[in-house]
Amino acid sequence: LLLGRYHLSEEQIAQRYELYMHITAIVPSVGLAIAGLPLTLYNSANLWCWIAPYPAGSEGFNGEHHHETKVERGHESWIYRWLFFYAPLWFIIVAITIIMIMLTIHVRKEEKRFIEMMQRQDHSNTTKSEVQFPEVPPELEGVSTEPRSEVFNLER
Repeated sequence: LLLGRYHLSEEQIAQRYELYMHITAIVPSVGLAIAGLPLTLYNSANLWCWIAPYPAGSEGFNGEHHHETKVERGHESWIYRWLFFYAPLWFIIVAITIIMIMLTIHVRKEEKRFIEMMQRQDHSNTTKSEVQFPEVPPELEGVSTEPRSEVFNLER
């Protein structure tokens, strides 16, 4: 977005915004990960650790408690899953979608402006002039621009 829409160079982005980009990505991630520790949210989810109740199966996906087993750790884990994982994930998906829409709109406007400029230039030229090529230096006069057959002959 900063390159395409606002025409900033990579050096300008690095100088002005790169530190903030890193902070925006790292601080919330580490903060939410650490917040789960004192809340005892991380428990086994069979193959990996996840925000889950302990023992496994003591709480349903909607927070419904199963009466036969008592939740020892990770109370209301379904709420924390939404707050710590799904809400940030959907926020990022929406933000990227908005950024892509902004870029698409900007590129279309630039393309339309370029086409209009080219059409105005074509209409302003009543006679089309031939393209002027630079003169050939004397040392290259008579040199063929055709590819040499012996160089490209693969049948040797």
